[in-house]
Amino acid sequence: MFSQISSVLGVILLAVLAIPLSTHLRLSGVYPPRNATKAASAKLSTTRCATVADNLNIACETLATNTQFGVAYLACENPLSRSRYNPGFHAVDPVFSGHGAVYSMNLKNNKVSKLDIPNLPVNLSILGLDFYVKDATTAIINVINHHPSGARIETLSHKKGSTTLDFVDSVESKSLFNWPNSIATMPDGSFYVTSGLVGKTLAAKIAETMLPLPWGSILYYNAATQKTRVVAKDIQFSNGIAKSPNNEFIYAAGSTSGALHVYKVIDPETGALKLVEKVALDFYLDNVSVHPRTGAVYVTGHSNGPRFLMAMANPTAYARSSGSLVAKVVNNTGEDVFYGHKYKALLVFVGDDPLFATASHVVISPDFKKTIFGSLFSKGVVVCDWEL
Repeated sequence: MFSQISSVLGVILLAVLAIPLSTHLRLSGVYPPRNATKAASAKLSTTRCATVADNLNIACETLATNTQFGVAYLACENPLSRSRYNPGFHAVDPVFSGHGAVYSMNLKNNKVSKLDIPNLPVNLSILGLDFYVKDATTAIINVINHHPSGARIETLSHKKGSTTLDFVDSVESKSLFNWPNSIATMPDGSFYVTSGLVGKTLAAKIAETMLPLPWGSILYYNAATQKTRVVAKDIQFSNGIAKSPNNEFIYAAGSTSGALHVYKVIDPETGALKLVEKVALDFYLDNVSVHPRTGAVYVTGHSNGPRFLMAMANPTAYARSSGSLVAKVVNNTGEDVFYGHKYKALLVFVGDDPLFATASHVVISPDFKKTIFGSLFSKGVVVCDWEL
């Protein structure tokens, strides 16, 4: 009798484990084999790409281009510090916290400079950032700070041409933000922020990642009322987030489902969202950006899960072997739109060159005809003189 029960339980366990295993095999391109071994678009010459600021010993995970000021804002951290202090992955050695900074890159000459924040009340363990232009000379930047005392959103002010930032305010709500990943700032200073890997213990975080469990969410902070509320749930590792040029849509990445969640903003005051579609992409998604003119959505991610985990554990030894992918998501004009598929996705870049190892974000600056790649662990940023 006991052996029969054990056999039944064994079959159930194998069936349960087969689901997450098949998901990770698919996202790593093992089975079924990834359809494209190269990008579907024309071959882009990597000889027209170069790493800048690699001498500063920084890896810049998130980027945002402010073309009105002629700069890109970079969220940067020492690569080893990011590996050893990352509360989202339960790496919390305090010795490695507080080594982050905001940098700017001149979009004309690619010169990278640190933007000092003399009046910031705490050290910065930086992850995501976004901004809005307040007036002709002032931009407001929101920065995610994984401070050891709890997650914070730092609001900073940048004057055009200045090499410093002024601290404005902080939003602290650990119970809601729970180690946020990415942020999308609206024109009135309100913002959406993703919250993923919410497990309180290492075991819970591993389960959330590997099974994978839909514990991630999106939160909305109303700058006028200073209130925060959950506006979307049931996302598998809620990660990158971006807004459409007209602020009517929000795009969020589910890292361990390989799905881009497309939401329509149905109430700008409360931030309420309506899920429009989940666009399937066959890799581990990271950050999201939007073309400022066409509205095309670019999703950057990692092509092989085990290699990326090895890079996280030891970036010095393994970061160069962790490849990256970029997919482009646009409005669907094909026949299958009749069946409810409003969007279509196309793999447009395969970063199998070490130059693009652990790439986590790509932004396009059409005014300067450049594509910029940020990375979790590779030093500097990669600038290409073509538009993806």
